[in-house]
Amino acid sequence: MTSTFTPNKNLELPGFNDYVDSWNTPVNADFTAVDTALGGVTNLNATAVSGDVTLTSTQYRPIQIVISGTLTANVRYLIPASVGGQWTITNSTSGAFTLKIASAAGGSDITLPSGTTMVSCDGTATGMRLSITSTGVARVDSFSGGTTGLTPAVATTGAVTLAGTLAVANGGTGLTAAPVSGQIPIGNGTGYTLGQLTAGAGVSITNGAGSITISSSGTGVASFSGGTTGLTPSTATTGAVTLAGTLAVSNGGTGITTTPTNGQIPIGNGTTYSAATLTAGTGISITNGAGSVTLASSGALVNVQVFTSSGTYTRTSGVTKAVVVAVGGGGGGAGTFGNASPAGGNGGAGGTTSFGSHVSAAGGGGATSSAASGERPGAGGTGGTGATIAIRGCPGLFASGQGSGTGGGQGGALPAFGTNNTGNAGVRGGGGSGGFEQAYGAVEPGGGQGETCIKYTTTVGATETVTIGAGGTAGTAGGGANGRAGGAGGAGYIIVYEYS
Repeated sequence: MTSTFTPNKNLELPGFNDYVDSWNTPVNADFTAVDTALGGVTNLNATAVSGDVTLTSTQYRPIQIVISGTLTANVRYLIPASVGGQWTITNSTSGAFTLKIASAAGGSDITLPSGTTMVSCDGTATGMRLSITSTGVARVDSFSGGTTGLTPAVATTGAVTLAGTLAVANGGTGLTAAPVSGQIPIGNGTGYTLGQLTAGAGVSITNGAGSITISSSGTGVASFSGGTTGLTPSTATTGAVTLAGTLAVSNGGTGITTTPTNGQIPIGNGTTYSAATLTAGTGISITNGAGSVTLASSGALVNVQVFTSSGTYTRTSGVTKAVVVAVGGGGGGAGTFGNASPAGGNGGAGGTTSFGSHVSAAGGGGATSSAASGERPGAGGTGGTGATIAIRGCPGLFASGQGSGTGGGQGGALPAFGTNNTGNAGVRGGGGSGGFEQAYGAVEPGGGQGETCIKYTTTVGATETVTIGAGGTAGTAGGGANGRAGGAGGAGYIIVYEYS
């Protein structure tokens, strides 16, 4: 008869009456194959291998298969169809390619990671099955308690048993003693100490097994009353008490319950307070805002500006009205002759002083000398415009030769007798005096005073042009050794009184 073979490990099954007197041959071969299947190792080298590689019975018979070498391509090892079994496969290859194991009968493949993988199949198209792999399984190689206070404090392998005391720095208490009832860990600056709470005034503490009870030991508030404050309750009340009512004046309140409008303040009315706004009196303005009251002077003098030369007026902040006083320039005094030609000259007229378009004041007239027709003193300034009040300037004096000086500006003084004197100049707005000749007693008339105009305006501009009238020129001296010139008129001026 002819032998047959097992499908999985290819063991020979001798036929009846085969191997007479030589039965040891197949038996020894089968037992050798069984031994290899249980404990043998197949070593495969995947270097320069690619694609599918079908294992022979000699290669797949051992339970252990070790694959080494450098992968240069993807490799798939196949167990022949109809062959079942279980294998432990170790992948020791290198290289960036995939190593797989599969059944030639079809079904799923198993990708072999680095390390050892246990697979199985039944030789059918169900394919290869993964039993277990050591790759990717996290394991503890060694253990240490580190600085926690737990032991072991150095790396230890094998069976490890924790012991020791967990330190404060690692979330522990550092305590090892069993606490008595009511004890808790209490910080001492470096760690914890087991201690119990201490009862202060008005507090009692009861410590139990795993409990702490804190109670008030004082009398507390037995009842509450608003008394005479105006607050309720106004009689002794116990339980939950809610204050209400209006705080009376006698207890520091206002007695007012209405919501005040802008600017209202509590103002005494003889018995309590009333919510009222302030009343503006003369020269005061009041502006009420949300939470504010602004007081300002109204019509008060804010500033005074004086101009003695032409320029620009700039209004002071807060000014709404002004009183402007403008004075024209004084006229010049006449000159006297000196017993020879020519005669003394006439004095010049003073210039006009003006403040923007609001007001102008005319200058005083110049005196005419004795040599002129109708020898006479200079006329006072007049004819200015825009004045609320206009005051004509005084004319110059004739007999004494003194310039006009009443009101706006003092004129030139009378020259002293006994000498030949030049006329004196007038001060602001005043006329100059005439010259004096002692030998013949010739006294020339003085110039007129500039006009004074006063203007009240509520439309003063942010800036205004200021023009100051010049004083009239002095009359020239006449011929001869004793001829004397008259005095020049004084320049005008402006005073601005600014009001809020």
